[in-house]
Amino acid sequence: MQLEENKDLVRRGYEALGKGDWTFLRKVCAPNFVDHSPVQGQAPGPDGFIQSRMTLMSALSGFRSTIEDIVAEGDKVAVRLTNSCTHRGEVWGLPPTNKRVTYTETTIWRTIDGCFTDRWCNTDTLSLMQQLGGIPVR
Repeated sequence: MQLEENKDLVRRGYEALGKGDWTFLRKVCAPNFVDHSPVQGQAPGPDGFIQSRMTLMSALSGFRSTIEDIVAEGDKVAVRLTNSCTHRGEVWGLPPTNKRVTYTETTIWRTIDGCFTDRWCNTDTLSLMQQLGGIPVR
C-alpha cells in the first residue's frame, strides 16, 4: 500500500504546484531535501527548490502538469509529464512572448515518511526554448 501512498503524494505535489500552494510543498519537502537537477542559481534545500518554482511559476502562468505515466518501486516514484503554460514573464533571459507552450518532463522523486527527500528531473528544455524563440528551429 505504501507505493500507492507515495504515488498519491507525487500527484498531490503536482496539483499543489499548479495551484501555487507553497504551504503544501513546504510541508512535504523534508528539511534535508536535495534537488539533484537544480535550475541555475537555485539555492540548496527545500527553500531553494520552492523559491525556484515560485520564480518559474510567476513567469509561466497557467502552469499545468498532466501525468502520463507514474510508477513506484521502493521509496521512489517515477513520473512522465506533459507540462503546459503561458510565457508571461522573463525566464532564462527571454522576455515574455505570451506564447502557450507544451513540453515533456520525466522526474524521479524519493519519498520517506510522506515527505520528498530527493528529486531527479529531465526536462525537454530544447523543445521549450524553441517554442519560446530562444533557440532557432532548423
